[in-house]
Amino acid sequence: MVRYVSNYIESVKNIKKRYCPQNDPFYAKYFFRPLSFLISPLFIKLKLSGNLVTFLGAITGCLALFFFILGSHNYWRYGAVVFLLTVLLDFVDGTICRETDSTSFFGKFFDGMIDTLVFTPLPVCMGIGLHTVYN
Repeated sequence: MVRYVSNYIESVKNIKKRYCPQNDPFYAKYFFRPLSFLISPLFIKLKLSGNLVTFLGAITGCLALFFFILGSHNYWRYGAVVFLLTVLLDFVDGTICRETDSTSFFGKFFDGMIDTLVFTPLPVCMGIGLHTVYN
């Protein structure tokens, strides 16, 4: 067990050395990017591709939008947690692709398309949920 943990820590250090952008926003630099460095080795060990993680992010993003539309306070909490997971998976898929050297034009297009699919209707879904609660 100790050997596994030390190997895991070493792989996280290697990922951090290879990619640490200087112009990330605050939330990315100090929250999502470090978490993605911790989670990515697990996904790589499970042999999950970056495109599959992007697809998982799309599923969680649509689920978050659905929770926001439902409008109750508990559903908004679920939606917030699931949406944060969606953003984290968006960082993880890029880290996986860079680490496994599997970047592609389709992957970049797919990631941008999923981001647009999830982030664009977010304010509308939240508005519908608020309208549902207060009317």
